[in-house]
Amino acid sequence: MFSRFTFSFQSNGAEYPVNPTTFDPSLSSRALPAPLYGGYHLDLIAPGSVTFVMYAPHKPFVSLVGDFNNWNSRANLMVTNGAGVWWTTLPHPGPSRYGFYVAVDEQSDVWVADPYATEVRWEQTGPWAWLPDIETLRRRQRFPWQDEGWRTPRLAELVIYELGVRDFTGRWQDNRPVYGTFSGVESKLDYLADLGVNAVELMPIQQFPGQSSWGYNPVFYFAPAQVYGTPEECKRLVDGCHRRGMAVILDVVCNHAWGEHPYYRIYPPLYGPQGEKWDDFNPFFHHTPDAVNMWGGVDWDHFTPETTRYFQAMLRHWLAKYHVDGFRFDWVGGVDYDSRAPMQPGFNPYHGIAALCWAARQAKPDVIHPATARRLVGRNRRPIR
Repeated sequence: MFSRFTFSFQSNGAEYPVNPTTFDPSLSSRALPAPLYGGYHLDLIAPGSVTFVMYAPHKPFVSLVGDFNNWNSRANLMVTNGAGVWWTTLPHPGPSRYGFYVAVDEQSDVWVADPYATEVRWEQTGPWAWLPDIETLRRRQRFPWQDEGWRTPRLAELVIYELGVRDFTGRWQDNRPVYGTFSGVESKLDYLADLGVNAVELMPIQQFPGQSSWGYNPVFYFAPAQVYGTPEECKRLVDGCHRRGMAVILDVVCNHAWGEHPYYRIYPPLYGPQGEKWDDFNPFFHHTPDAVNMWGGVDWDHFTPETTRYFQAMLRHWLAKYHVDGFRFDWVGGVDYDSRAPMQPGFNPYHGIAALCWAARQAKPDVIHPATARRLVGRNRRPIR
């Protein structure tokens, strides 16, 4: 029989339990009180508590690591629901970087950030998710939106201005680049409104590696790029657009991610002793010789329910938390779809771009859905409406 343990950590002279429930070292299965697959969740278990969730099916061990436990991979062991969801709850530890220690198999492990991170701190030790202090989290829940009467323009009425945040208000200073920001774009909204624009399409703003990019190398899909500003500044930009009669469309890259993505590090390709590719179960990415595409990204497998669920959650996140009006899908040819005719046996539209558009439209019936129109399977696809 295993003995039972509780863990605690000290912060500012006070001692806090890591998990409000005791648990066996064998990490016997426990169900979450809500169907969650990632991120942190304030007040879910008790007022002032934070529940951390990580989806890592077929992995034998996951623990929570961060500044609050000195990155000790044995301090905050997570329990699993038996279906790939790992979780733990603790009193809010204060502002902190955090991530997860994951046993990939019996011989290897990785330290990764939260794939659902809503803020990221990218440092020499790698990217880490960021947990703000509890006052900031409460303030964000009460963000003073002023777009209550806003209505998204009809498709036929759209006059779209596409811009990259980095370049739109970027400049050179002291012989070095100073990159544009959300606040910088917000300061130019009157100029855009005077042009007669009623929609602003932002080139990808989701967290990418480094400080300078057009954003087509995404890693953290739920987080605005740190170099552009804070989540509050991103919300103020959207709010400012709406108050001037302009919709906001996000350019999103769903066909590939960069190799720093936590799921790719948890589920890496497997090769034999002669370099041959081994078949493996990967719930997120294609693992074929050409899975690293011409741009250097790794291709998502949109025929898996795990990938579909992840991207549907991402779209809902930006619609609900940031009030965006739509998404411009980059390179839809790389977002898997069933190319058979709808009347053919076995046709299933609930994959890839169809599943993403369905989820977005369920959340916002008037969502805008432009997309890259390129030749696919011998014919031209029209922009998605």
